[in-house]
Amino acid sequence: MTNSTVLVSHWKNSSDNNALEKPISNIIQGSQQEFPLVVNSQKKENSKSKEPSNTSLNKLFSELVPTIRLRRTLIQKNFLNDFFLGFAFIYPVLGLIEVLTHKIYWRQLSVFALSYTATFVTIGAIYYVVVLPALLAWAVMTLGPLGFILVHIQWLLQTNALTALVCRKIILTYISNQIFDTTLYLHGQSEFLARAKFITVSADSDNRIHWSMAEFWSFVVPLWILNIMRKILVAVILAGISLTPLIGPPIVNQLISSRRASSYMGRYFVLSGTDPKAAKNYEYEHLGLFYSFGMAAGILEFLPLFSIITMTSNTVGAARWSIDIIKKKRS
Repeated sequence: MTNSTVLVSHWKNSSDNNALEKPISNIIQGSQQEFPLVVNSQKKENSKSKEPSNTSLNKLFSELVPTIRLRRTLIQKNFLNDFFLGFAFIYPVLGLIEVLTHKIYWRQLSVFALSYTATFVTIGAIYYVVVLPALLAWAVMTLGPLGFILVHIQWLLQTNALTALVCRKIILTYISNQIFDTTLYLHGQSEFLARAKFITVSADSDNRIHWSMAEFWSFVVPLWILNIMRKILVAVILAGISLTPLIGPPIVNQLISSRRASSYMGRYFVLSGTDPKAAKNYEYEHLGLFYSFGMAAGILEFLPLFSIITMTSNTVGAARWSIDIIKKKRS
């Protein structure tokens, strides 16, 4: 009652004699009519941001051809110079020397060795039961006792190659990241590691195609399927080549050199906040360096069981390469 009395006295003392002729309900209703305008405008803005962006597809198609042309130009421009004069092959050797001479890596190396050995035994047993009998029968019928020896050498080489691939890509990623970061820290890159803790958001994160959009199912999913089919086809071709006695495994080992180097250097691109497209462009720009590094790393990890050490040292070598890239960017 006190509040309403004050309100009435206020209106009565007002200079507007017609103030009471306008109901308060109308005033409230008028204010409610103004707010929806703001809310509706906000809804429109939100709806625009949530609408399926047709420009995203046009942007993707418009950038695809120029990207292919750019990468082809970069390969033609830098490949030979980087491959022969880039000296990226030295980093795996530097990594091997550092691992053997610094005890700080040995504890991580022991954990790596246990995991690698378990993976090697598992893959070797599966390969021996599933694949080896057919190869052994063919080799013994065609080459006799020599075929028996060749097939078992082949078995060791392929088991080692598959183990290295699985460990590098899946099982030992966490340990490899620790080794990579340790190398950066030991070589004075603690500031770089500290900056890497901050999460960066890509510029086009708001313009990505969400799974609820029609473009996701009509465009993104088919692209994923084509990419998976391409990877399966490449894997089948490489597997067929690797079945060639003795020469098959080393050929495949060198054919995937750039992929191997890209895998080892992946940690650097994550820490530097480089988006996948920019990282891929950098790889194409310096494909000669990636092949040089990957070939040297592949040779070191080719021998069975010795790759327990060399896979660790290759990670250290990749970190040493990353340190030189960081210093070059700062200068």
